[in-house]
Amino acid sequence: LLQKTGSNNQLYDLVGNQIVDLTIAGTLHAQSYVVSQSTIVVSSGSTIFGDSSSDMHTFVGDLSASGDIHLKDGGSIIFDDNGPDRMGFRALNSKFQFTSGSGLQTKQLMQISQSQGNAFVGINSVDPSKTLTVKGDISASGNIYVGDMLRPTGSATTLKLSGNYIDFKGISGEPQLRSANNTTTKIVWADDELDFYAGGEQLLTLKEASQDMVIVGD
Repeated sequence: LLQKTGSNNQLYDLVGNQIVDLTIAGTLHAQSYVVSQSTIVVSSGSTIFGDSSSDMHTFVGDLSASGDIHLKDGGSIIFDDNGPDRMGFRALNSKFQFTSGSGLQTKQLMQISQSQGNAFVGINSVDPSKTLTVKGDISASGNIYVGDMLRPTGSATTLKLSGNYIDFKGISGEPQLRSANNTTTKIVWADDELDFYAGGEQLLTLKEASQDMVIVGD
């Protein structure tokens, strides 16, 4: 038998000894349960934090981790509320997908994927096949540099868009402007010279020297 005496709500036995440890064989029911330190020992059940897909845990403040944070494939990190402006990203099948919408399926904003160590980025594009695929307009406040896509090891820039200028520079030989469907029809830039070709035939040459020259035909 136990008794409570004094104003500190402490339990004592009938002899007057303060109760320190208490073991209950059944269930403890209380209208209010306040602890300063708690240790839980169980032999069955689960103490896993969030052991059900229906669990939702809300934190107020920051979440910091000194190690890795692992998400199951297909899991999402979600920003904002459950509205049309809701944003989030998830990892799925070696892809990072940034989405928006109430179900995070309304629109895919950007995707980053990899295949055999090569990165692919798509903006407003799903499963891009090129290094960078953009669906929509591209705006730049600075210069745009384009290297030789077929020879990424080249050391020279082949195209530069800057202000009111388009600058050409060939990696080897003179730069050329030509059709992808008809490579023998082209304009070739040489030193102080422009050569115009059609069907592989040089039709016109404009050349600046000690005397300006216009040559028709080869």
